[in-house]
Amino acid sequence: MVDRPHAVPGLPVQRRALLLQAAGIALGAVALSACGGSGTAVTAATTEAASASASTASAAPSTASAAAAPSTASAAAPSTTAASSAAATSAAAAAPSSSAVQAAAGVNTGAVVAQPGEVVFNTWWVPLQDVFTTFIKDFQSANPGVTIKTQMITTNYTQKMTSSLVAGNFGDAATSENTVQSKWMSSGYHYDLTSWANEDKLDLPTHYSLGGLEIWCGKVLNLPMDNDDRAIYYNKTMIKAAGAKDPWDDLHGKWTWDDLVDIGKKCTKTDGSGKTTQYGFELAYTDTEEMEPFIWSLGGNYADWNTGKFNYLDPAVIKAHQTLHNWATVDKFMITNQAISNLQGASGINPFRAGIVAMYMRASYDATLNEKQIGNKFEWDAAPFPDPGSFNPGKPGIPQSTANPNFVPKSAKNAQGGYKWLAYLCNDASENVYATNKTMMVANTHAWKTYQDTKPPAHAGSFVYYVYSRPHGFHYYSDTTDDVFYTIVGPELDKAYLGQETIEQALQNAQKKIDTLGPSQSAPCPSPYGANSSPRQPIPDATLSALGVHPYTS
Repeated sequence: MVDRPHAVPGLPVQRRALLLQAAGIALGAVALSACGGSGTAVTAATTEAASASASTASAAPSTASAAAAPSTASAAAPSTTAASSAAATSAAAAAPSSSAVQAAAGVNTGAVVAQPGEVVFNTWWVPLQDVFTTFIKDFQSANPGVTIKTQMITTNYTQKMTSSLVAGNFGDAATSENTVQSKWMSSGYHYDLTSWANEDKLDLPTHYSLGGLEIWCGKVLNLPMDNDDRAIYYNKTMIKAAGAKDPWDDLHGKWTWDDLVDIGKKCTKTDGSGKTTQYGFELAYTDTEEMEPFIWSLGGNYADWNTGKFNYLDPAVIKAHQTLHNWATVDKFMITNQAISNLQGASGINPFRAGIVAMYMRASYDATLNEKQIGNKFEWDAAPFPDPGSFNPGKPGIPQSTANPNFVPKSAKNAQGGYKWLAYLCNDASENVYATNKTMMVANTHAWKTYQDTKPPAHAGSFVYYVYSRPHGFHYYSDTTDDVFYTIVGPELDKAYLGQETIEQALQNAQKKIDTLGPSQSAPCPSPYGANSSPRQPIPDATLSALGVHPYTS
């Protein structure tokens, strides 16, 4: 499989495939088992045993008492004391009292239940391996008798999660698959963590930047972990050699799509036969997740967060895709999926890290991959998502992020332990470790300064201040998002780039298919996102300054 999979029905989300491939992890049944504090990685296939034949999920204990469960697993911070938020979460509002919803959810927010000593954590988030050895050892030392067992599921996570949730054996904590998770949340397969979050005074709305899945219909159904913000990585060495302007050295981070086009054209090279040997820009243009900043910056949207309606015929959606299509087929400085596939062959190389592409729009986690794989081959940095310039005069560029929160399955044998482990993973100290190691751009705002101040890249604030000081947004998560993005829209756009149809035809065909899917949300409340639609308003400079996050002065 190549670094960026193309339009394959049922394919795992591109974001996860990128992480797995680029990290050098074989797409197979690999698991990390870290027990007894040793942190030793071994192969296992524990989740492969999840039975797909069960037709209903095992309900968590049905006692609806607010009594606190035995605290068998303290969420102590690693090595340093985490600064806890003093305000109670504002997410304590109860969801609508539909009897059907109550029955499906089992309503358990802190019942007294037996707590075994093992906590099983399932995740696809490969980067966590870099810090888990230390985290697990520390957590287990602080909680004698508790064993954390992590299972790294690196292929078919969605399918395995689905069968295991239905069978009632998906462990005690897990990472959400955000493009499908809402249907499991709305159907009662997530443990309601509201009571425990209140007891621990987790002020989620103010202490974290939330992606939208954490608080669902007034209930805390996920705990935050990362914000995988996007920016433009660029090859400083290549740009300088081409005589183009450096986004920071020359443009001081205040650049536009016009500048991107100019740089891209100057960096693009062809050989004597006319074959392109070096490109100016790379973007996963068939992936709606990666196209969001272009759509939002042109004043439109592909979804209505309140009604749940997808609209790929929004004029801004069409213009954004047409603009990128022109960059690839007319201006010819943006590398296409077909060119990437031909280039990679069996090697799976990343064009940017191989020194073939000048600029690459990707997530914050790629900073770690760049550091490991580029080494001293060339100098690189990251710049903010640019303003649209002449493409939408006077309007700001609107960067985007994604969130991959963690949840406790309703069928968890050790729900209290699972919650405490997840609370530990998102506390101030743990999130500062992620930020220092560049494991991820973090959701915890009290670790943002650490991320921005830690190199590489030299301008890591491109993922922090220059995202949140501007209008910004998160993906629209719904029951049908995975089908819409990857089974319908992506393949249609691939046809357009192969010359089989126009961009407008591709989007029209996609919209017709989307309209047959029915409602995108099955949430038990009218608008599960509440105020968390996208794009969102900027965070005031005074607030960011109080967190130690500032613009660059040079």
